[in-house]
Amino acid sequence: MYTGRTSIALAEKLGQQATVFPSHHGGFMGGEFGYAGQPEAFAATLREVLDQPR
Repeated sequence: MYTGRTSIALAEKLGQQATVFPSHHGGFMGGEFGYAGQPEAFAATLREVLDQPR
C-alpha cells in the first residue's frame, strides 16, 4: 500500500504518470508457483513502457 502511493507521488514529482501493470507483483509468471499472473498482459504493458521515447 505505501509502496504504491510512494511510487505514484514520485512519478508526479518527476512530471510523469506511474504505470500500473496488470495482475500483481508476480504478473509475469504463469501458474507454475500456484498463483498465476497475467504474463501476456504484463508483457504488453512492459513493451509499451519500454517503447516510449525518453
